[in-house]
Amino acid sequence: MMKLDGKHVVVVGAAQTGQALAKFLVSRGAKVTVNDGRDDEKTRKRIGNLPKEAKIVLGEHPQSLFESADLVVTSPGVPELSVYSHCRTKGTEVIAEIELASRFFHEDATLIAITGTNGKSTTTSLIGSIASNTGRASFCGGNLGNKPLIEAVDDPANSSGGIIVAEVAGFMLEHCVSFAPDIGLLLNITPDHLDRYGEFEIYAGMKKRIFKWQRQGQFSIANASCALSKEAARRSLGIQLYFSSEEKADASWTDGKVMVGDFSIDGSELPIIGLHNVQNVQAAILAAQCAKIEPAAIRAGILKFEACPHRMEFVKSIDGVDYYDDSKGTNVDAVAASLNGFEKPVVLIAGGVHKGSSYIPMLEKYQPVARQLILIGEAANLIAEEAAKMGLSHLMATDMKDAVGKAKAASITGDAVILSPACSSYDMFTNFEARGRAFQECVASLNEI
Repeated sequence: MMKLDGKHVVVVGAAQTGQALAKFLVSRGAKVTVNDGRDDEKTRKRIGNLPKEAKIVLGEHPQSLFESADLVVTSPGVPELSVYSHCRTKGTEVIAEIELASRFFHEDATLIAITGTNGKSTTTSLIGSIASNTGRASFCGGNLGNKPLIEAVDDPANSSGGIIVAEVAGFMLEHCVSFAPDIGLLLNITPDHLDRYGEFEIYAGMKKRIFKWQRQGQFSIANASCALSKEAARRSLGIQLYFSSEEKADASWTDGKVMVGDFSIDGSELPIIGLHNVQNVQAAILAAQCAKIEPAAIRAGILKFEACPHRMEFVKSIDGVDYYDDSKGTNVDAVAASLNGFEKPVVLIAGGVHKGSSYIPMLEKYQPVARQLILIGEAANLIAEEAAKMGLSHLMATDMKDAVGKAKAASITGDAVILSPACSSYDMFTNFEARGRAFQECVASLNEI
């Protein structure tokens, strides 16, 4: 366990993770400076949540500050800074929040870390639901919700027999140097965040780091139907396990049942819909078995699970039309996965901030169930161009209210209206949650006949 007492630690980022880091570091006797490149009203409001012992530097990343640091800890939302390379040259560690947290975990607690382009939140929540049925102390957080992983250090789960479950984004793995979960899951790798990384290979490389430092005896769980995930697992020193809804694997989909060794659960019992969620359930069961969780707790955790907000969340049925909020579908492959296997006709609302990928994979999955495509946001024209090449009709909407109104007019009994944007939300909303809430509010305001 590393010593922090008396060390000067620079925390980069003053948002939620930075605040949690500052509190943790101060409690361990470190001399903390919180640095954020922004200096606006929102940032200044955030610093009110910092411990009084922490110093604050806003508006720039001065080299002199980093020169004096014994350790630099980064928040996941902050990209690579030029000062980091200078720190590394002089021998100062620059590490991620999850890297720091992992160095303080009890050797007999089980750390389960989940990454991938799509399905992270659902799978993490599923495992968390299962863990909560074991009678063992458990923590579920990381990139999920409002619980940075550093908060797990002082949680009862950080003890012998405890279970720590963490959603881990590629941003969080970017500055890891030894992060080695006892059970690592790589759900899939498809193009996303090209606006940050520029090249898909760089983005994919970040995801693969979930297995990079694993040791013998730890577990590496990967999607057998995703070549990149499978390749990463095969390079791991851990025990390799695979899941697939398409082929035989350690966790398979056979005759409408999820089969994992002697454990099985019928697809009709699953509380979440779609083949992509079958894979999420498979991955969760494998992880639970690796953590030596009893079958009864696994089944109970799955059956009581409720879909994460804005992830193919059923909103309401109006005039025989089902409305679904999939606002978390922020990339093309996420939407394609949500639509895969959907049987009823779909009115799809899509659009937002373009993230650099072609929309063809999404449109190919949409085409067999297409009723009407409704487009919003900055990427609307780009999606429309690709839809036109495939002979798919579309309507343009000015805002969410207009989109929902057009969706109601275009749908008939037996259809589904799905908000699954394939884009970021920042052109019209503060985040995907706000976008989802707006959709739900618009649906709620529709007049039932």
